[in-house]
Amino acid sequence: MSDPKRAAMAYGRFGKTEKPGKEGNVEKDKEQSPSDESSSLRGFLKKGIAGNPYRKAAKLLLLLGKEQAARILAHFSTDEIEKITREIAGIKRIDKEEAKLLFDQFGKAEDKAKAVSGGVEVARSMLEKAFGRDKGDALLEKVIPFGGEKPFSFLEEIESQQIFLLLRRESAAVIAIVLSFLSRKKSGEIVKMLSPSLQVETVRRLARMERVSPSVVASIEMKLQERLHAQGRVVTEEVDGQAVLASILKQMNFREGERILDTLGEGDVVLKEQISKRLFTVDDLLRISDRDMQRVLRDFEDREIALLMTEQNDEVKEKLFSCISDRRKLFVQSELEILGPLRRDEVDKARNNFLAYVRGLVERGEIVLSDDHNPLI
Repeated sequence: MSDPKRAAMAYGRFGKTEKPGKEGNVEKDKEQSPSDESSSLRGFLKKGIAGNPYRKAAKLLLLLGKEQAARILAHFSTDEIEKITREIAGIKRIDKEEAKLLFDQFGKAEDKAKAVSGGVEVARSMLEKAFGRDKGDALLEKVIPFGGEKPFSFLEEIESQQIFLLLRRESAAVIAIVLSFLSRKKSGEIVKMLSPSLQVETVRRLARMERVSPSVVASIEMKLQERLHAQGRVVTEEVDGQAVLASILKQMNFREGERILDTLGEGDVVLKEQISKRLFTVDDLLRISDRDMQRVLRDFEDREIALLMTEQNDEVKEKLFSCISDRRKLFVQSELEILGPLRRDEVDKARNNFLAYVRGLVERGEIVLSDDHNPLI
């Protein structure tokens, strides 16, 4: 008889006694002494039970109650105990109907059937009653590491930036352990924040990691929880740094803003160009005097002006129309009517070209922008 069947059928004759001369007939619920229970476990195992044998054994033990289950569990082999314990921990609930079927199948009185629950703590209690706290906990830890809870789960609710702040002074070994339990997305975000040398070492340790001691994991988890509690939860928002800088520069004197941009451009030309585009927007056209705007518009074709007006607010359109003659206004309106569907890149290109041209005139001092401190007269 194979061990798996024995695990499921260990109760094959437990709680059953055969009447003399009537082999196979079962008398239900006759009490047995501990020695009888031991004999029952070593007896002939019942055949023909379908499904996972360890799961059926686990369900039966749950139905019998912790005290009785603990006595029975002690007679299984270590391998069988581990497999049954894993099943007990994974069983959420056995309803009354299923309990009746199981009791009937194993020869117990159905009127004693009732709904029961399983779970990690129930498995822990059974093991402790059967083998004592130390051995019971050791068996459970081997079968269900970390008590069935995913380590560092509290970090999943925290932003990656704060996790990085918690880990930045840790070694690559500790960081690798923590990242191995986090989601791939969050781990990837944190790795990007590490210094190049720490990235390489952390990734190397992750690749070579096989098994981590639960006690080590528990120690790191407790340390991070204490540090998080002391640090306080930091809630951050995504910030568009370039937009913020452009907004600040707009509030400054134009020449001072230019000086800051020029200094920035000495180290990063591309960044300067990106901020310059944000620094001067379509709304800034409203800060140009009508006379200067008339001069600017004379350098552009009617179609280019029509493209510039596309998707603009009424205030900008009114500003542009007010700075061209009535005759040219008709031509621009005609262009607007015949433009039809336009590609986004075509509209963006027309707008950017116009703004770049105007900004060049401003930088050279050929036209002036008004501001709250120095309005145009």
